[in-house]
Amino acid sequence: MCNKIHRLRQQQQEQQQQEQQQNEEETIPQEIRRARRARYSKLNLNLLSDGTCIYLFHFALSEIERITTALRLGHVYHFSSIQVRKNLDFAMLLNWYSFLKHLGDMSILFGMSESNVSVVCQEFESIVMNQIKWGLQFNIK
Repeated sequence: MCNKIHRLRQQQQEQQQQEQQQNEEETIPQEIRRARRARYSKLNLNLLSDGTCIYLFHFALSEIERITTALRLGHVYHFSSIQVRKNLDFAMLLNWYSFLKHLGDMSILFGMSESNVSVVCQEFESIVMNQIKWGLQFNIK
């Protein structure tokens, strides 16, 4: 399964790189091209099979969608300059909790820089905790 994900991610990146190179060669001088930051392509959850989703997140995509709907989460979240859809946010959080991965591993999987993965996970964690905190309160009487 990891190989499938890696191949899928690699194909997406190769295609995007080819398109970028064609556009850059026409418009951007070579000195500026070298100075540009690395570009990432975000993981598209819709391209993953249910088996792959279960392996990576312990839930199928349809279950992730149901959970995010039940929690009444918004469709798109903005964390500083990062824009992420609710299902990808929640999938990142599930992956982080399930495997306790390093940010570098998650960066490769989700197509974001390590710092962005960290910001998204921490911010979305607080959003989810605010949504479910009423269910975590205990009667101490």
